Amino acid sequence: MHHRFLAMLITIGSLVTILGCGAGAWSIQQGLIRAPIGSAQVGNLELMAFTDVEFSTVRPPRSYYTIWMTLRKDSAVRPKPWQPLLWARRLVRLEVPLARTR
Repeated sequence: MHHRFLAMLITIGSLVTILGCGAGAWSIQQGLIRAPIGSAQVGNLELMAFTDVEFSTVRPPRSYYTIWMTLRKDSAVRPKPWQPLLWARRLVRLEVPLARTR
């Protein structure tokens, strides 16, 4: 009896988390909310999130929200753009509306 209740709670919790992540991604993609931007580092592992714009001569500019996870060679040194990486993986790339300038 307790095992069924625990399994049901875990299932409901997982579904709520999945639906929340999906709703957040959809809201960012539709431009309803602004995506969080920044970076966090724990030891050699770094997580970076930012919005960038890709320009092309063939099509109009497109804006993407991207999340990268990287593994730095040396964590003792403050992260710099030219610091070598051991590994990098793009986790998320969502097309988002272009930011409007005022």
